[in-house]
Amino acid sequence: MNTRLTRRSNNAAFVIVSILLVGALGAWLVSSPQNWFTRLFQARIANFDARVVVGPYPSEDDFAALRANGVATDVSLLDPQLPYESGLLVREKALAAKYDITFVDFPMESFFGTRVGRDYDQEARLAAAYVEHTKGRVYVHCYLGMHRVRAVEALLTKAGTQTATYLLSHGSRSADSRLLDEAQADYDAGRYAYALKAEHGIGSPTIAARLLAAWSLYHLDRIAVARSSFAGVVKTDQMQAGAFEGLGYCSLRDGDLETAASLFLTAGRLAPKDGSALTGLGLARLRQGRMADAKQALTQAVALNPSDADARAALARVQ
Repeated sequence: MNTRLTRRSNNAAFVIVSILLVGALGAWLVSSPQNWFTRLFQARIANFDARVVVGPYPSEDDFAALRANGVATDVSLLDPQLPYESGLLVREKALAAKYDITFVDFPMESFFGTRVGRDYDQEARLAAAYVEHTKGRVYVHCYLGMHRVRAVEALLTKAGTQTATYLLSHGSRSADSRLLDEAQADYDAGRYAYALKAEHGIGSPTIAARLLAAWSLYHLDRIAVARSSFAGVVKTDQMQAGAFEGLGYCSLRDGDLETAASLFLTAGRLAPKDGSALTGLGLARLRQGRMADAKQALTQAVALNPSDADARAALARVQ
């Protein structure tokens, strides 16, 4: 009798665990559109009858495919003031010229999916207006095709312009690119451990991938490792504002307020439109008791990025 009860209990436990695992897998597949399984069922281009197609940063293979499908204009939303995007823009401009596609840029500054800068919405409106009045087929993109481009797409849809999404088949992008997309999606959802796991699988990490890994470590409270990662990025490229900002927040966590303030000032000089560096500076000055300096930095941070909850909360303490 006891043996039967034990077997029934084990079977019930197995069923419950199986249901939970299947549910978790289903949730992950739905929330991570860049995973390998979903990509197996993606068409290369969905509804290419639309005049406007939106998507991610285009590789050379993408330019060839877009040109073959009649795309005449490439509208980029990358921002040259972000160091890791300025190089991408140079490459994109050259590829657009190679494939005889008109290139236009409306810089919408975004840091890992978070809008920064007062002109974000204005640039989105300008891009949408340009696309509406441009003849021929247009490709509109940001870096991942997940954030900035959706703001422009929403404006186009509201104006009655039909859009289609550029979807890449499983083998169209490198494994590293797919892993970075997956890591970015997990990071945006606050799943930092999953983001870090995806990032560790990248064979040749770019600056963007290394920064994303460093910020994931920071949010996982692995401050010493995060600091080392940010420092490694600075050693590679001393123009990376995000790396100096990361080092600033690491110093802030350790209570080294003057070093933190100095690092935030450096980040601000490299990326003047990045309000998060001003937020960090304001927090450092606040903890130092320098209320006037804190208020000035936090006021500027909120002006650049009104949705910055941390800056708003800190500013309310010094009003």
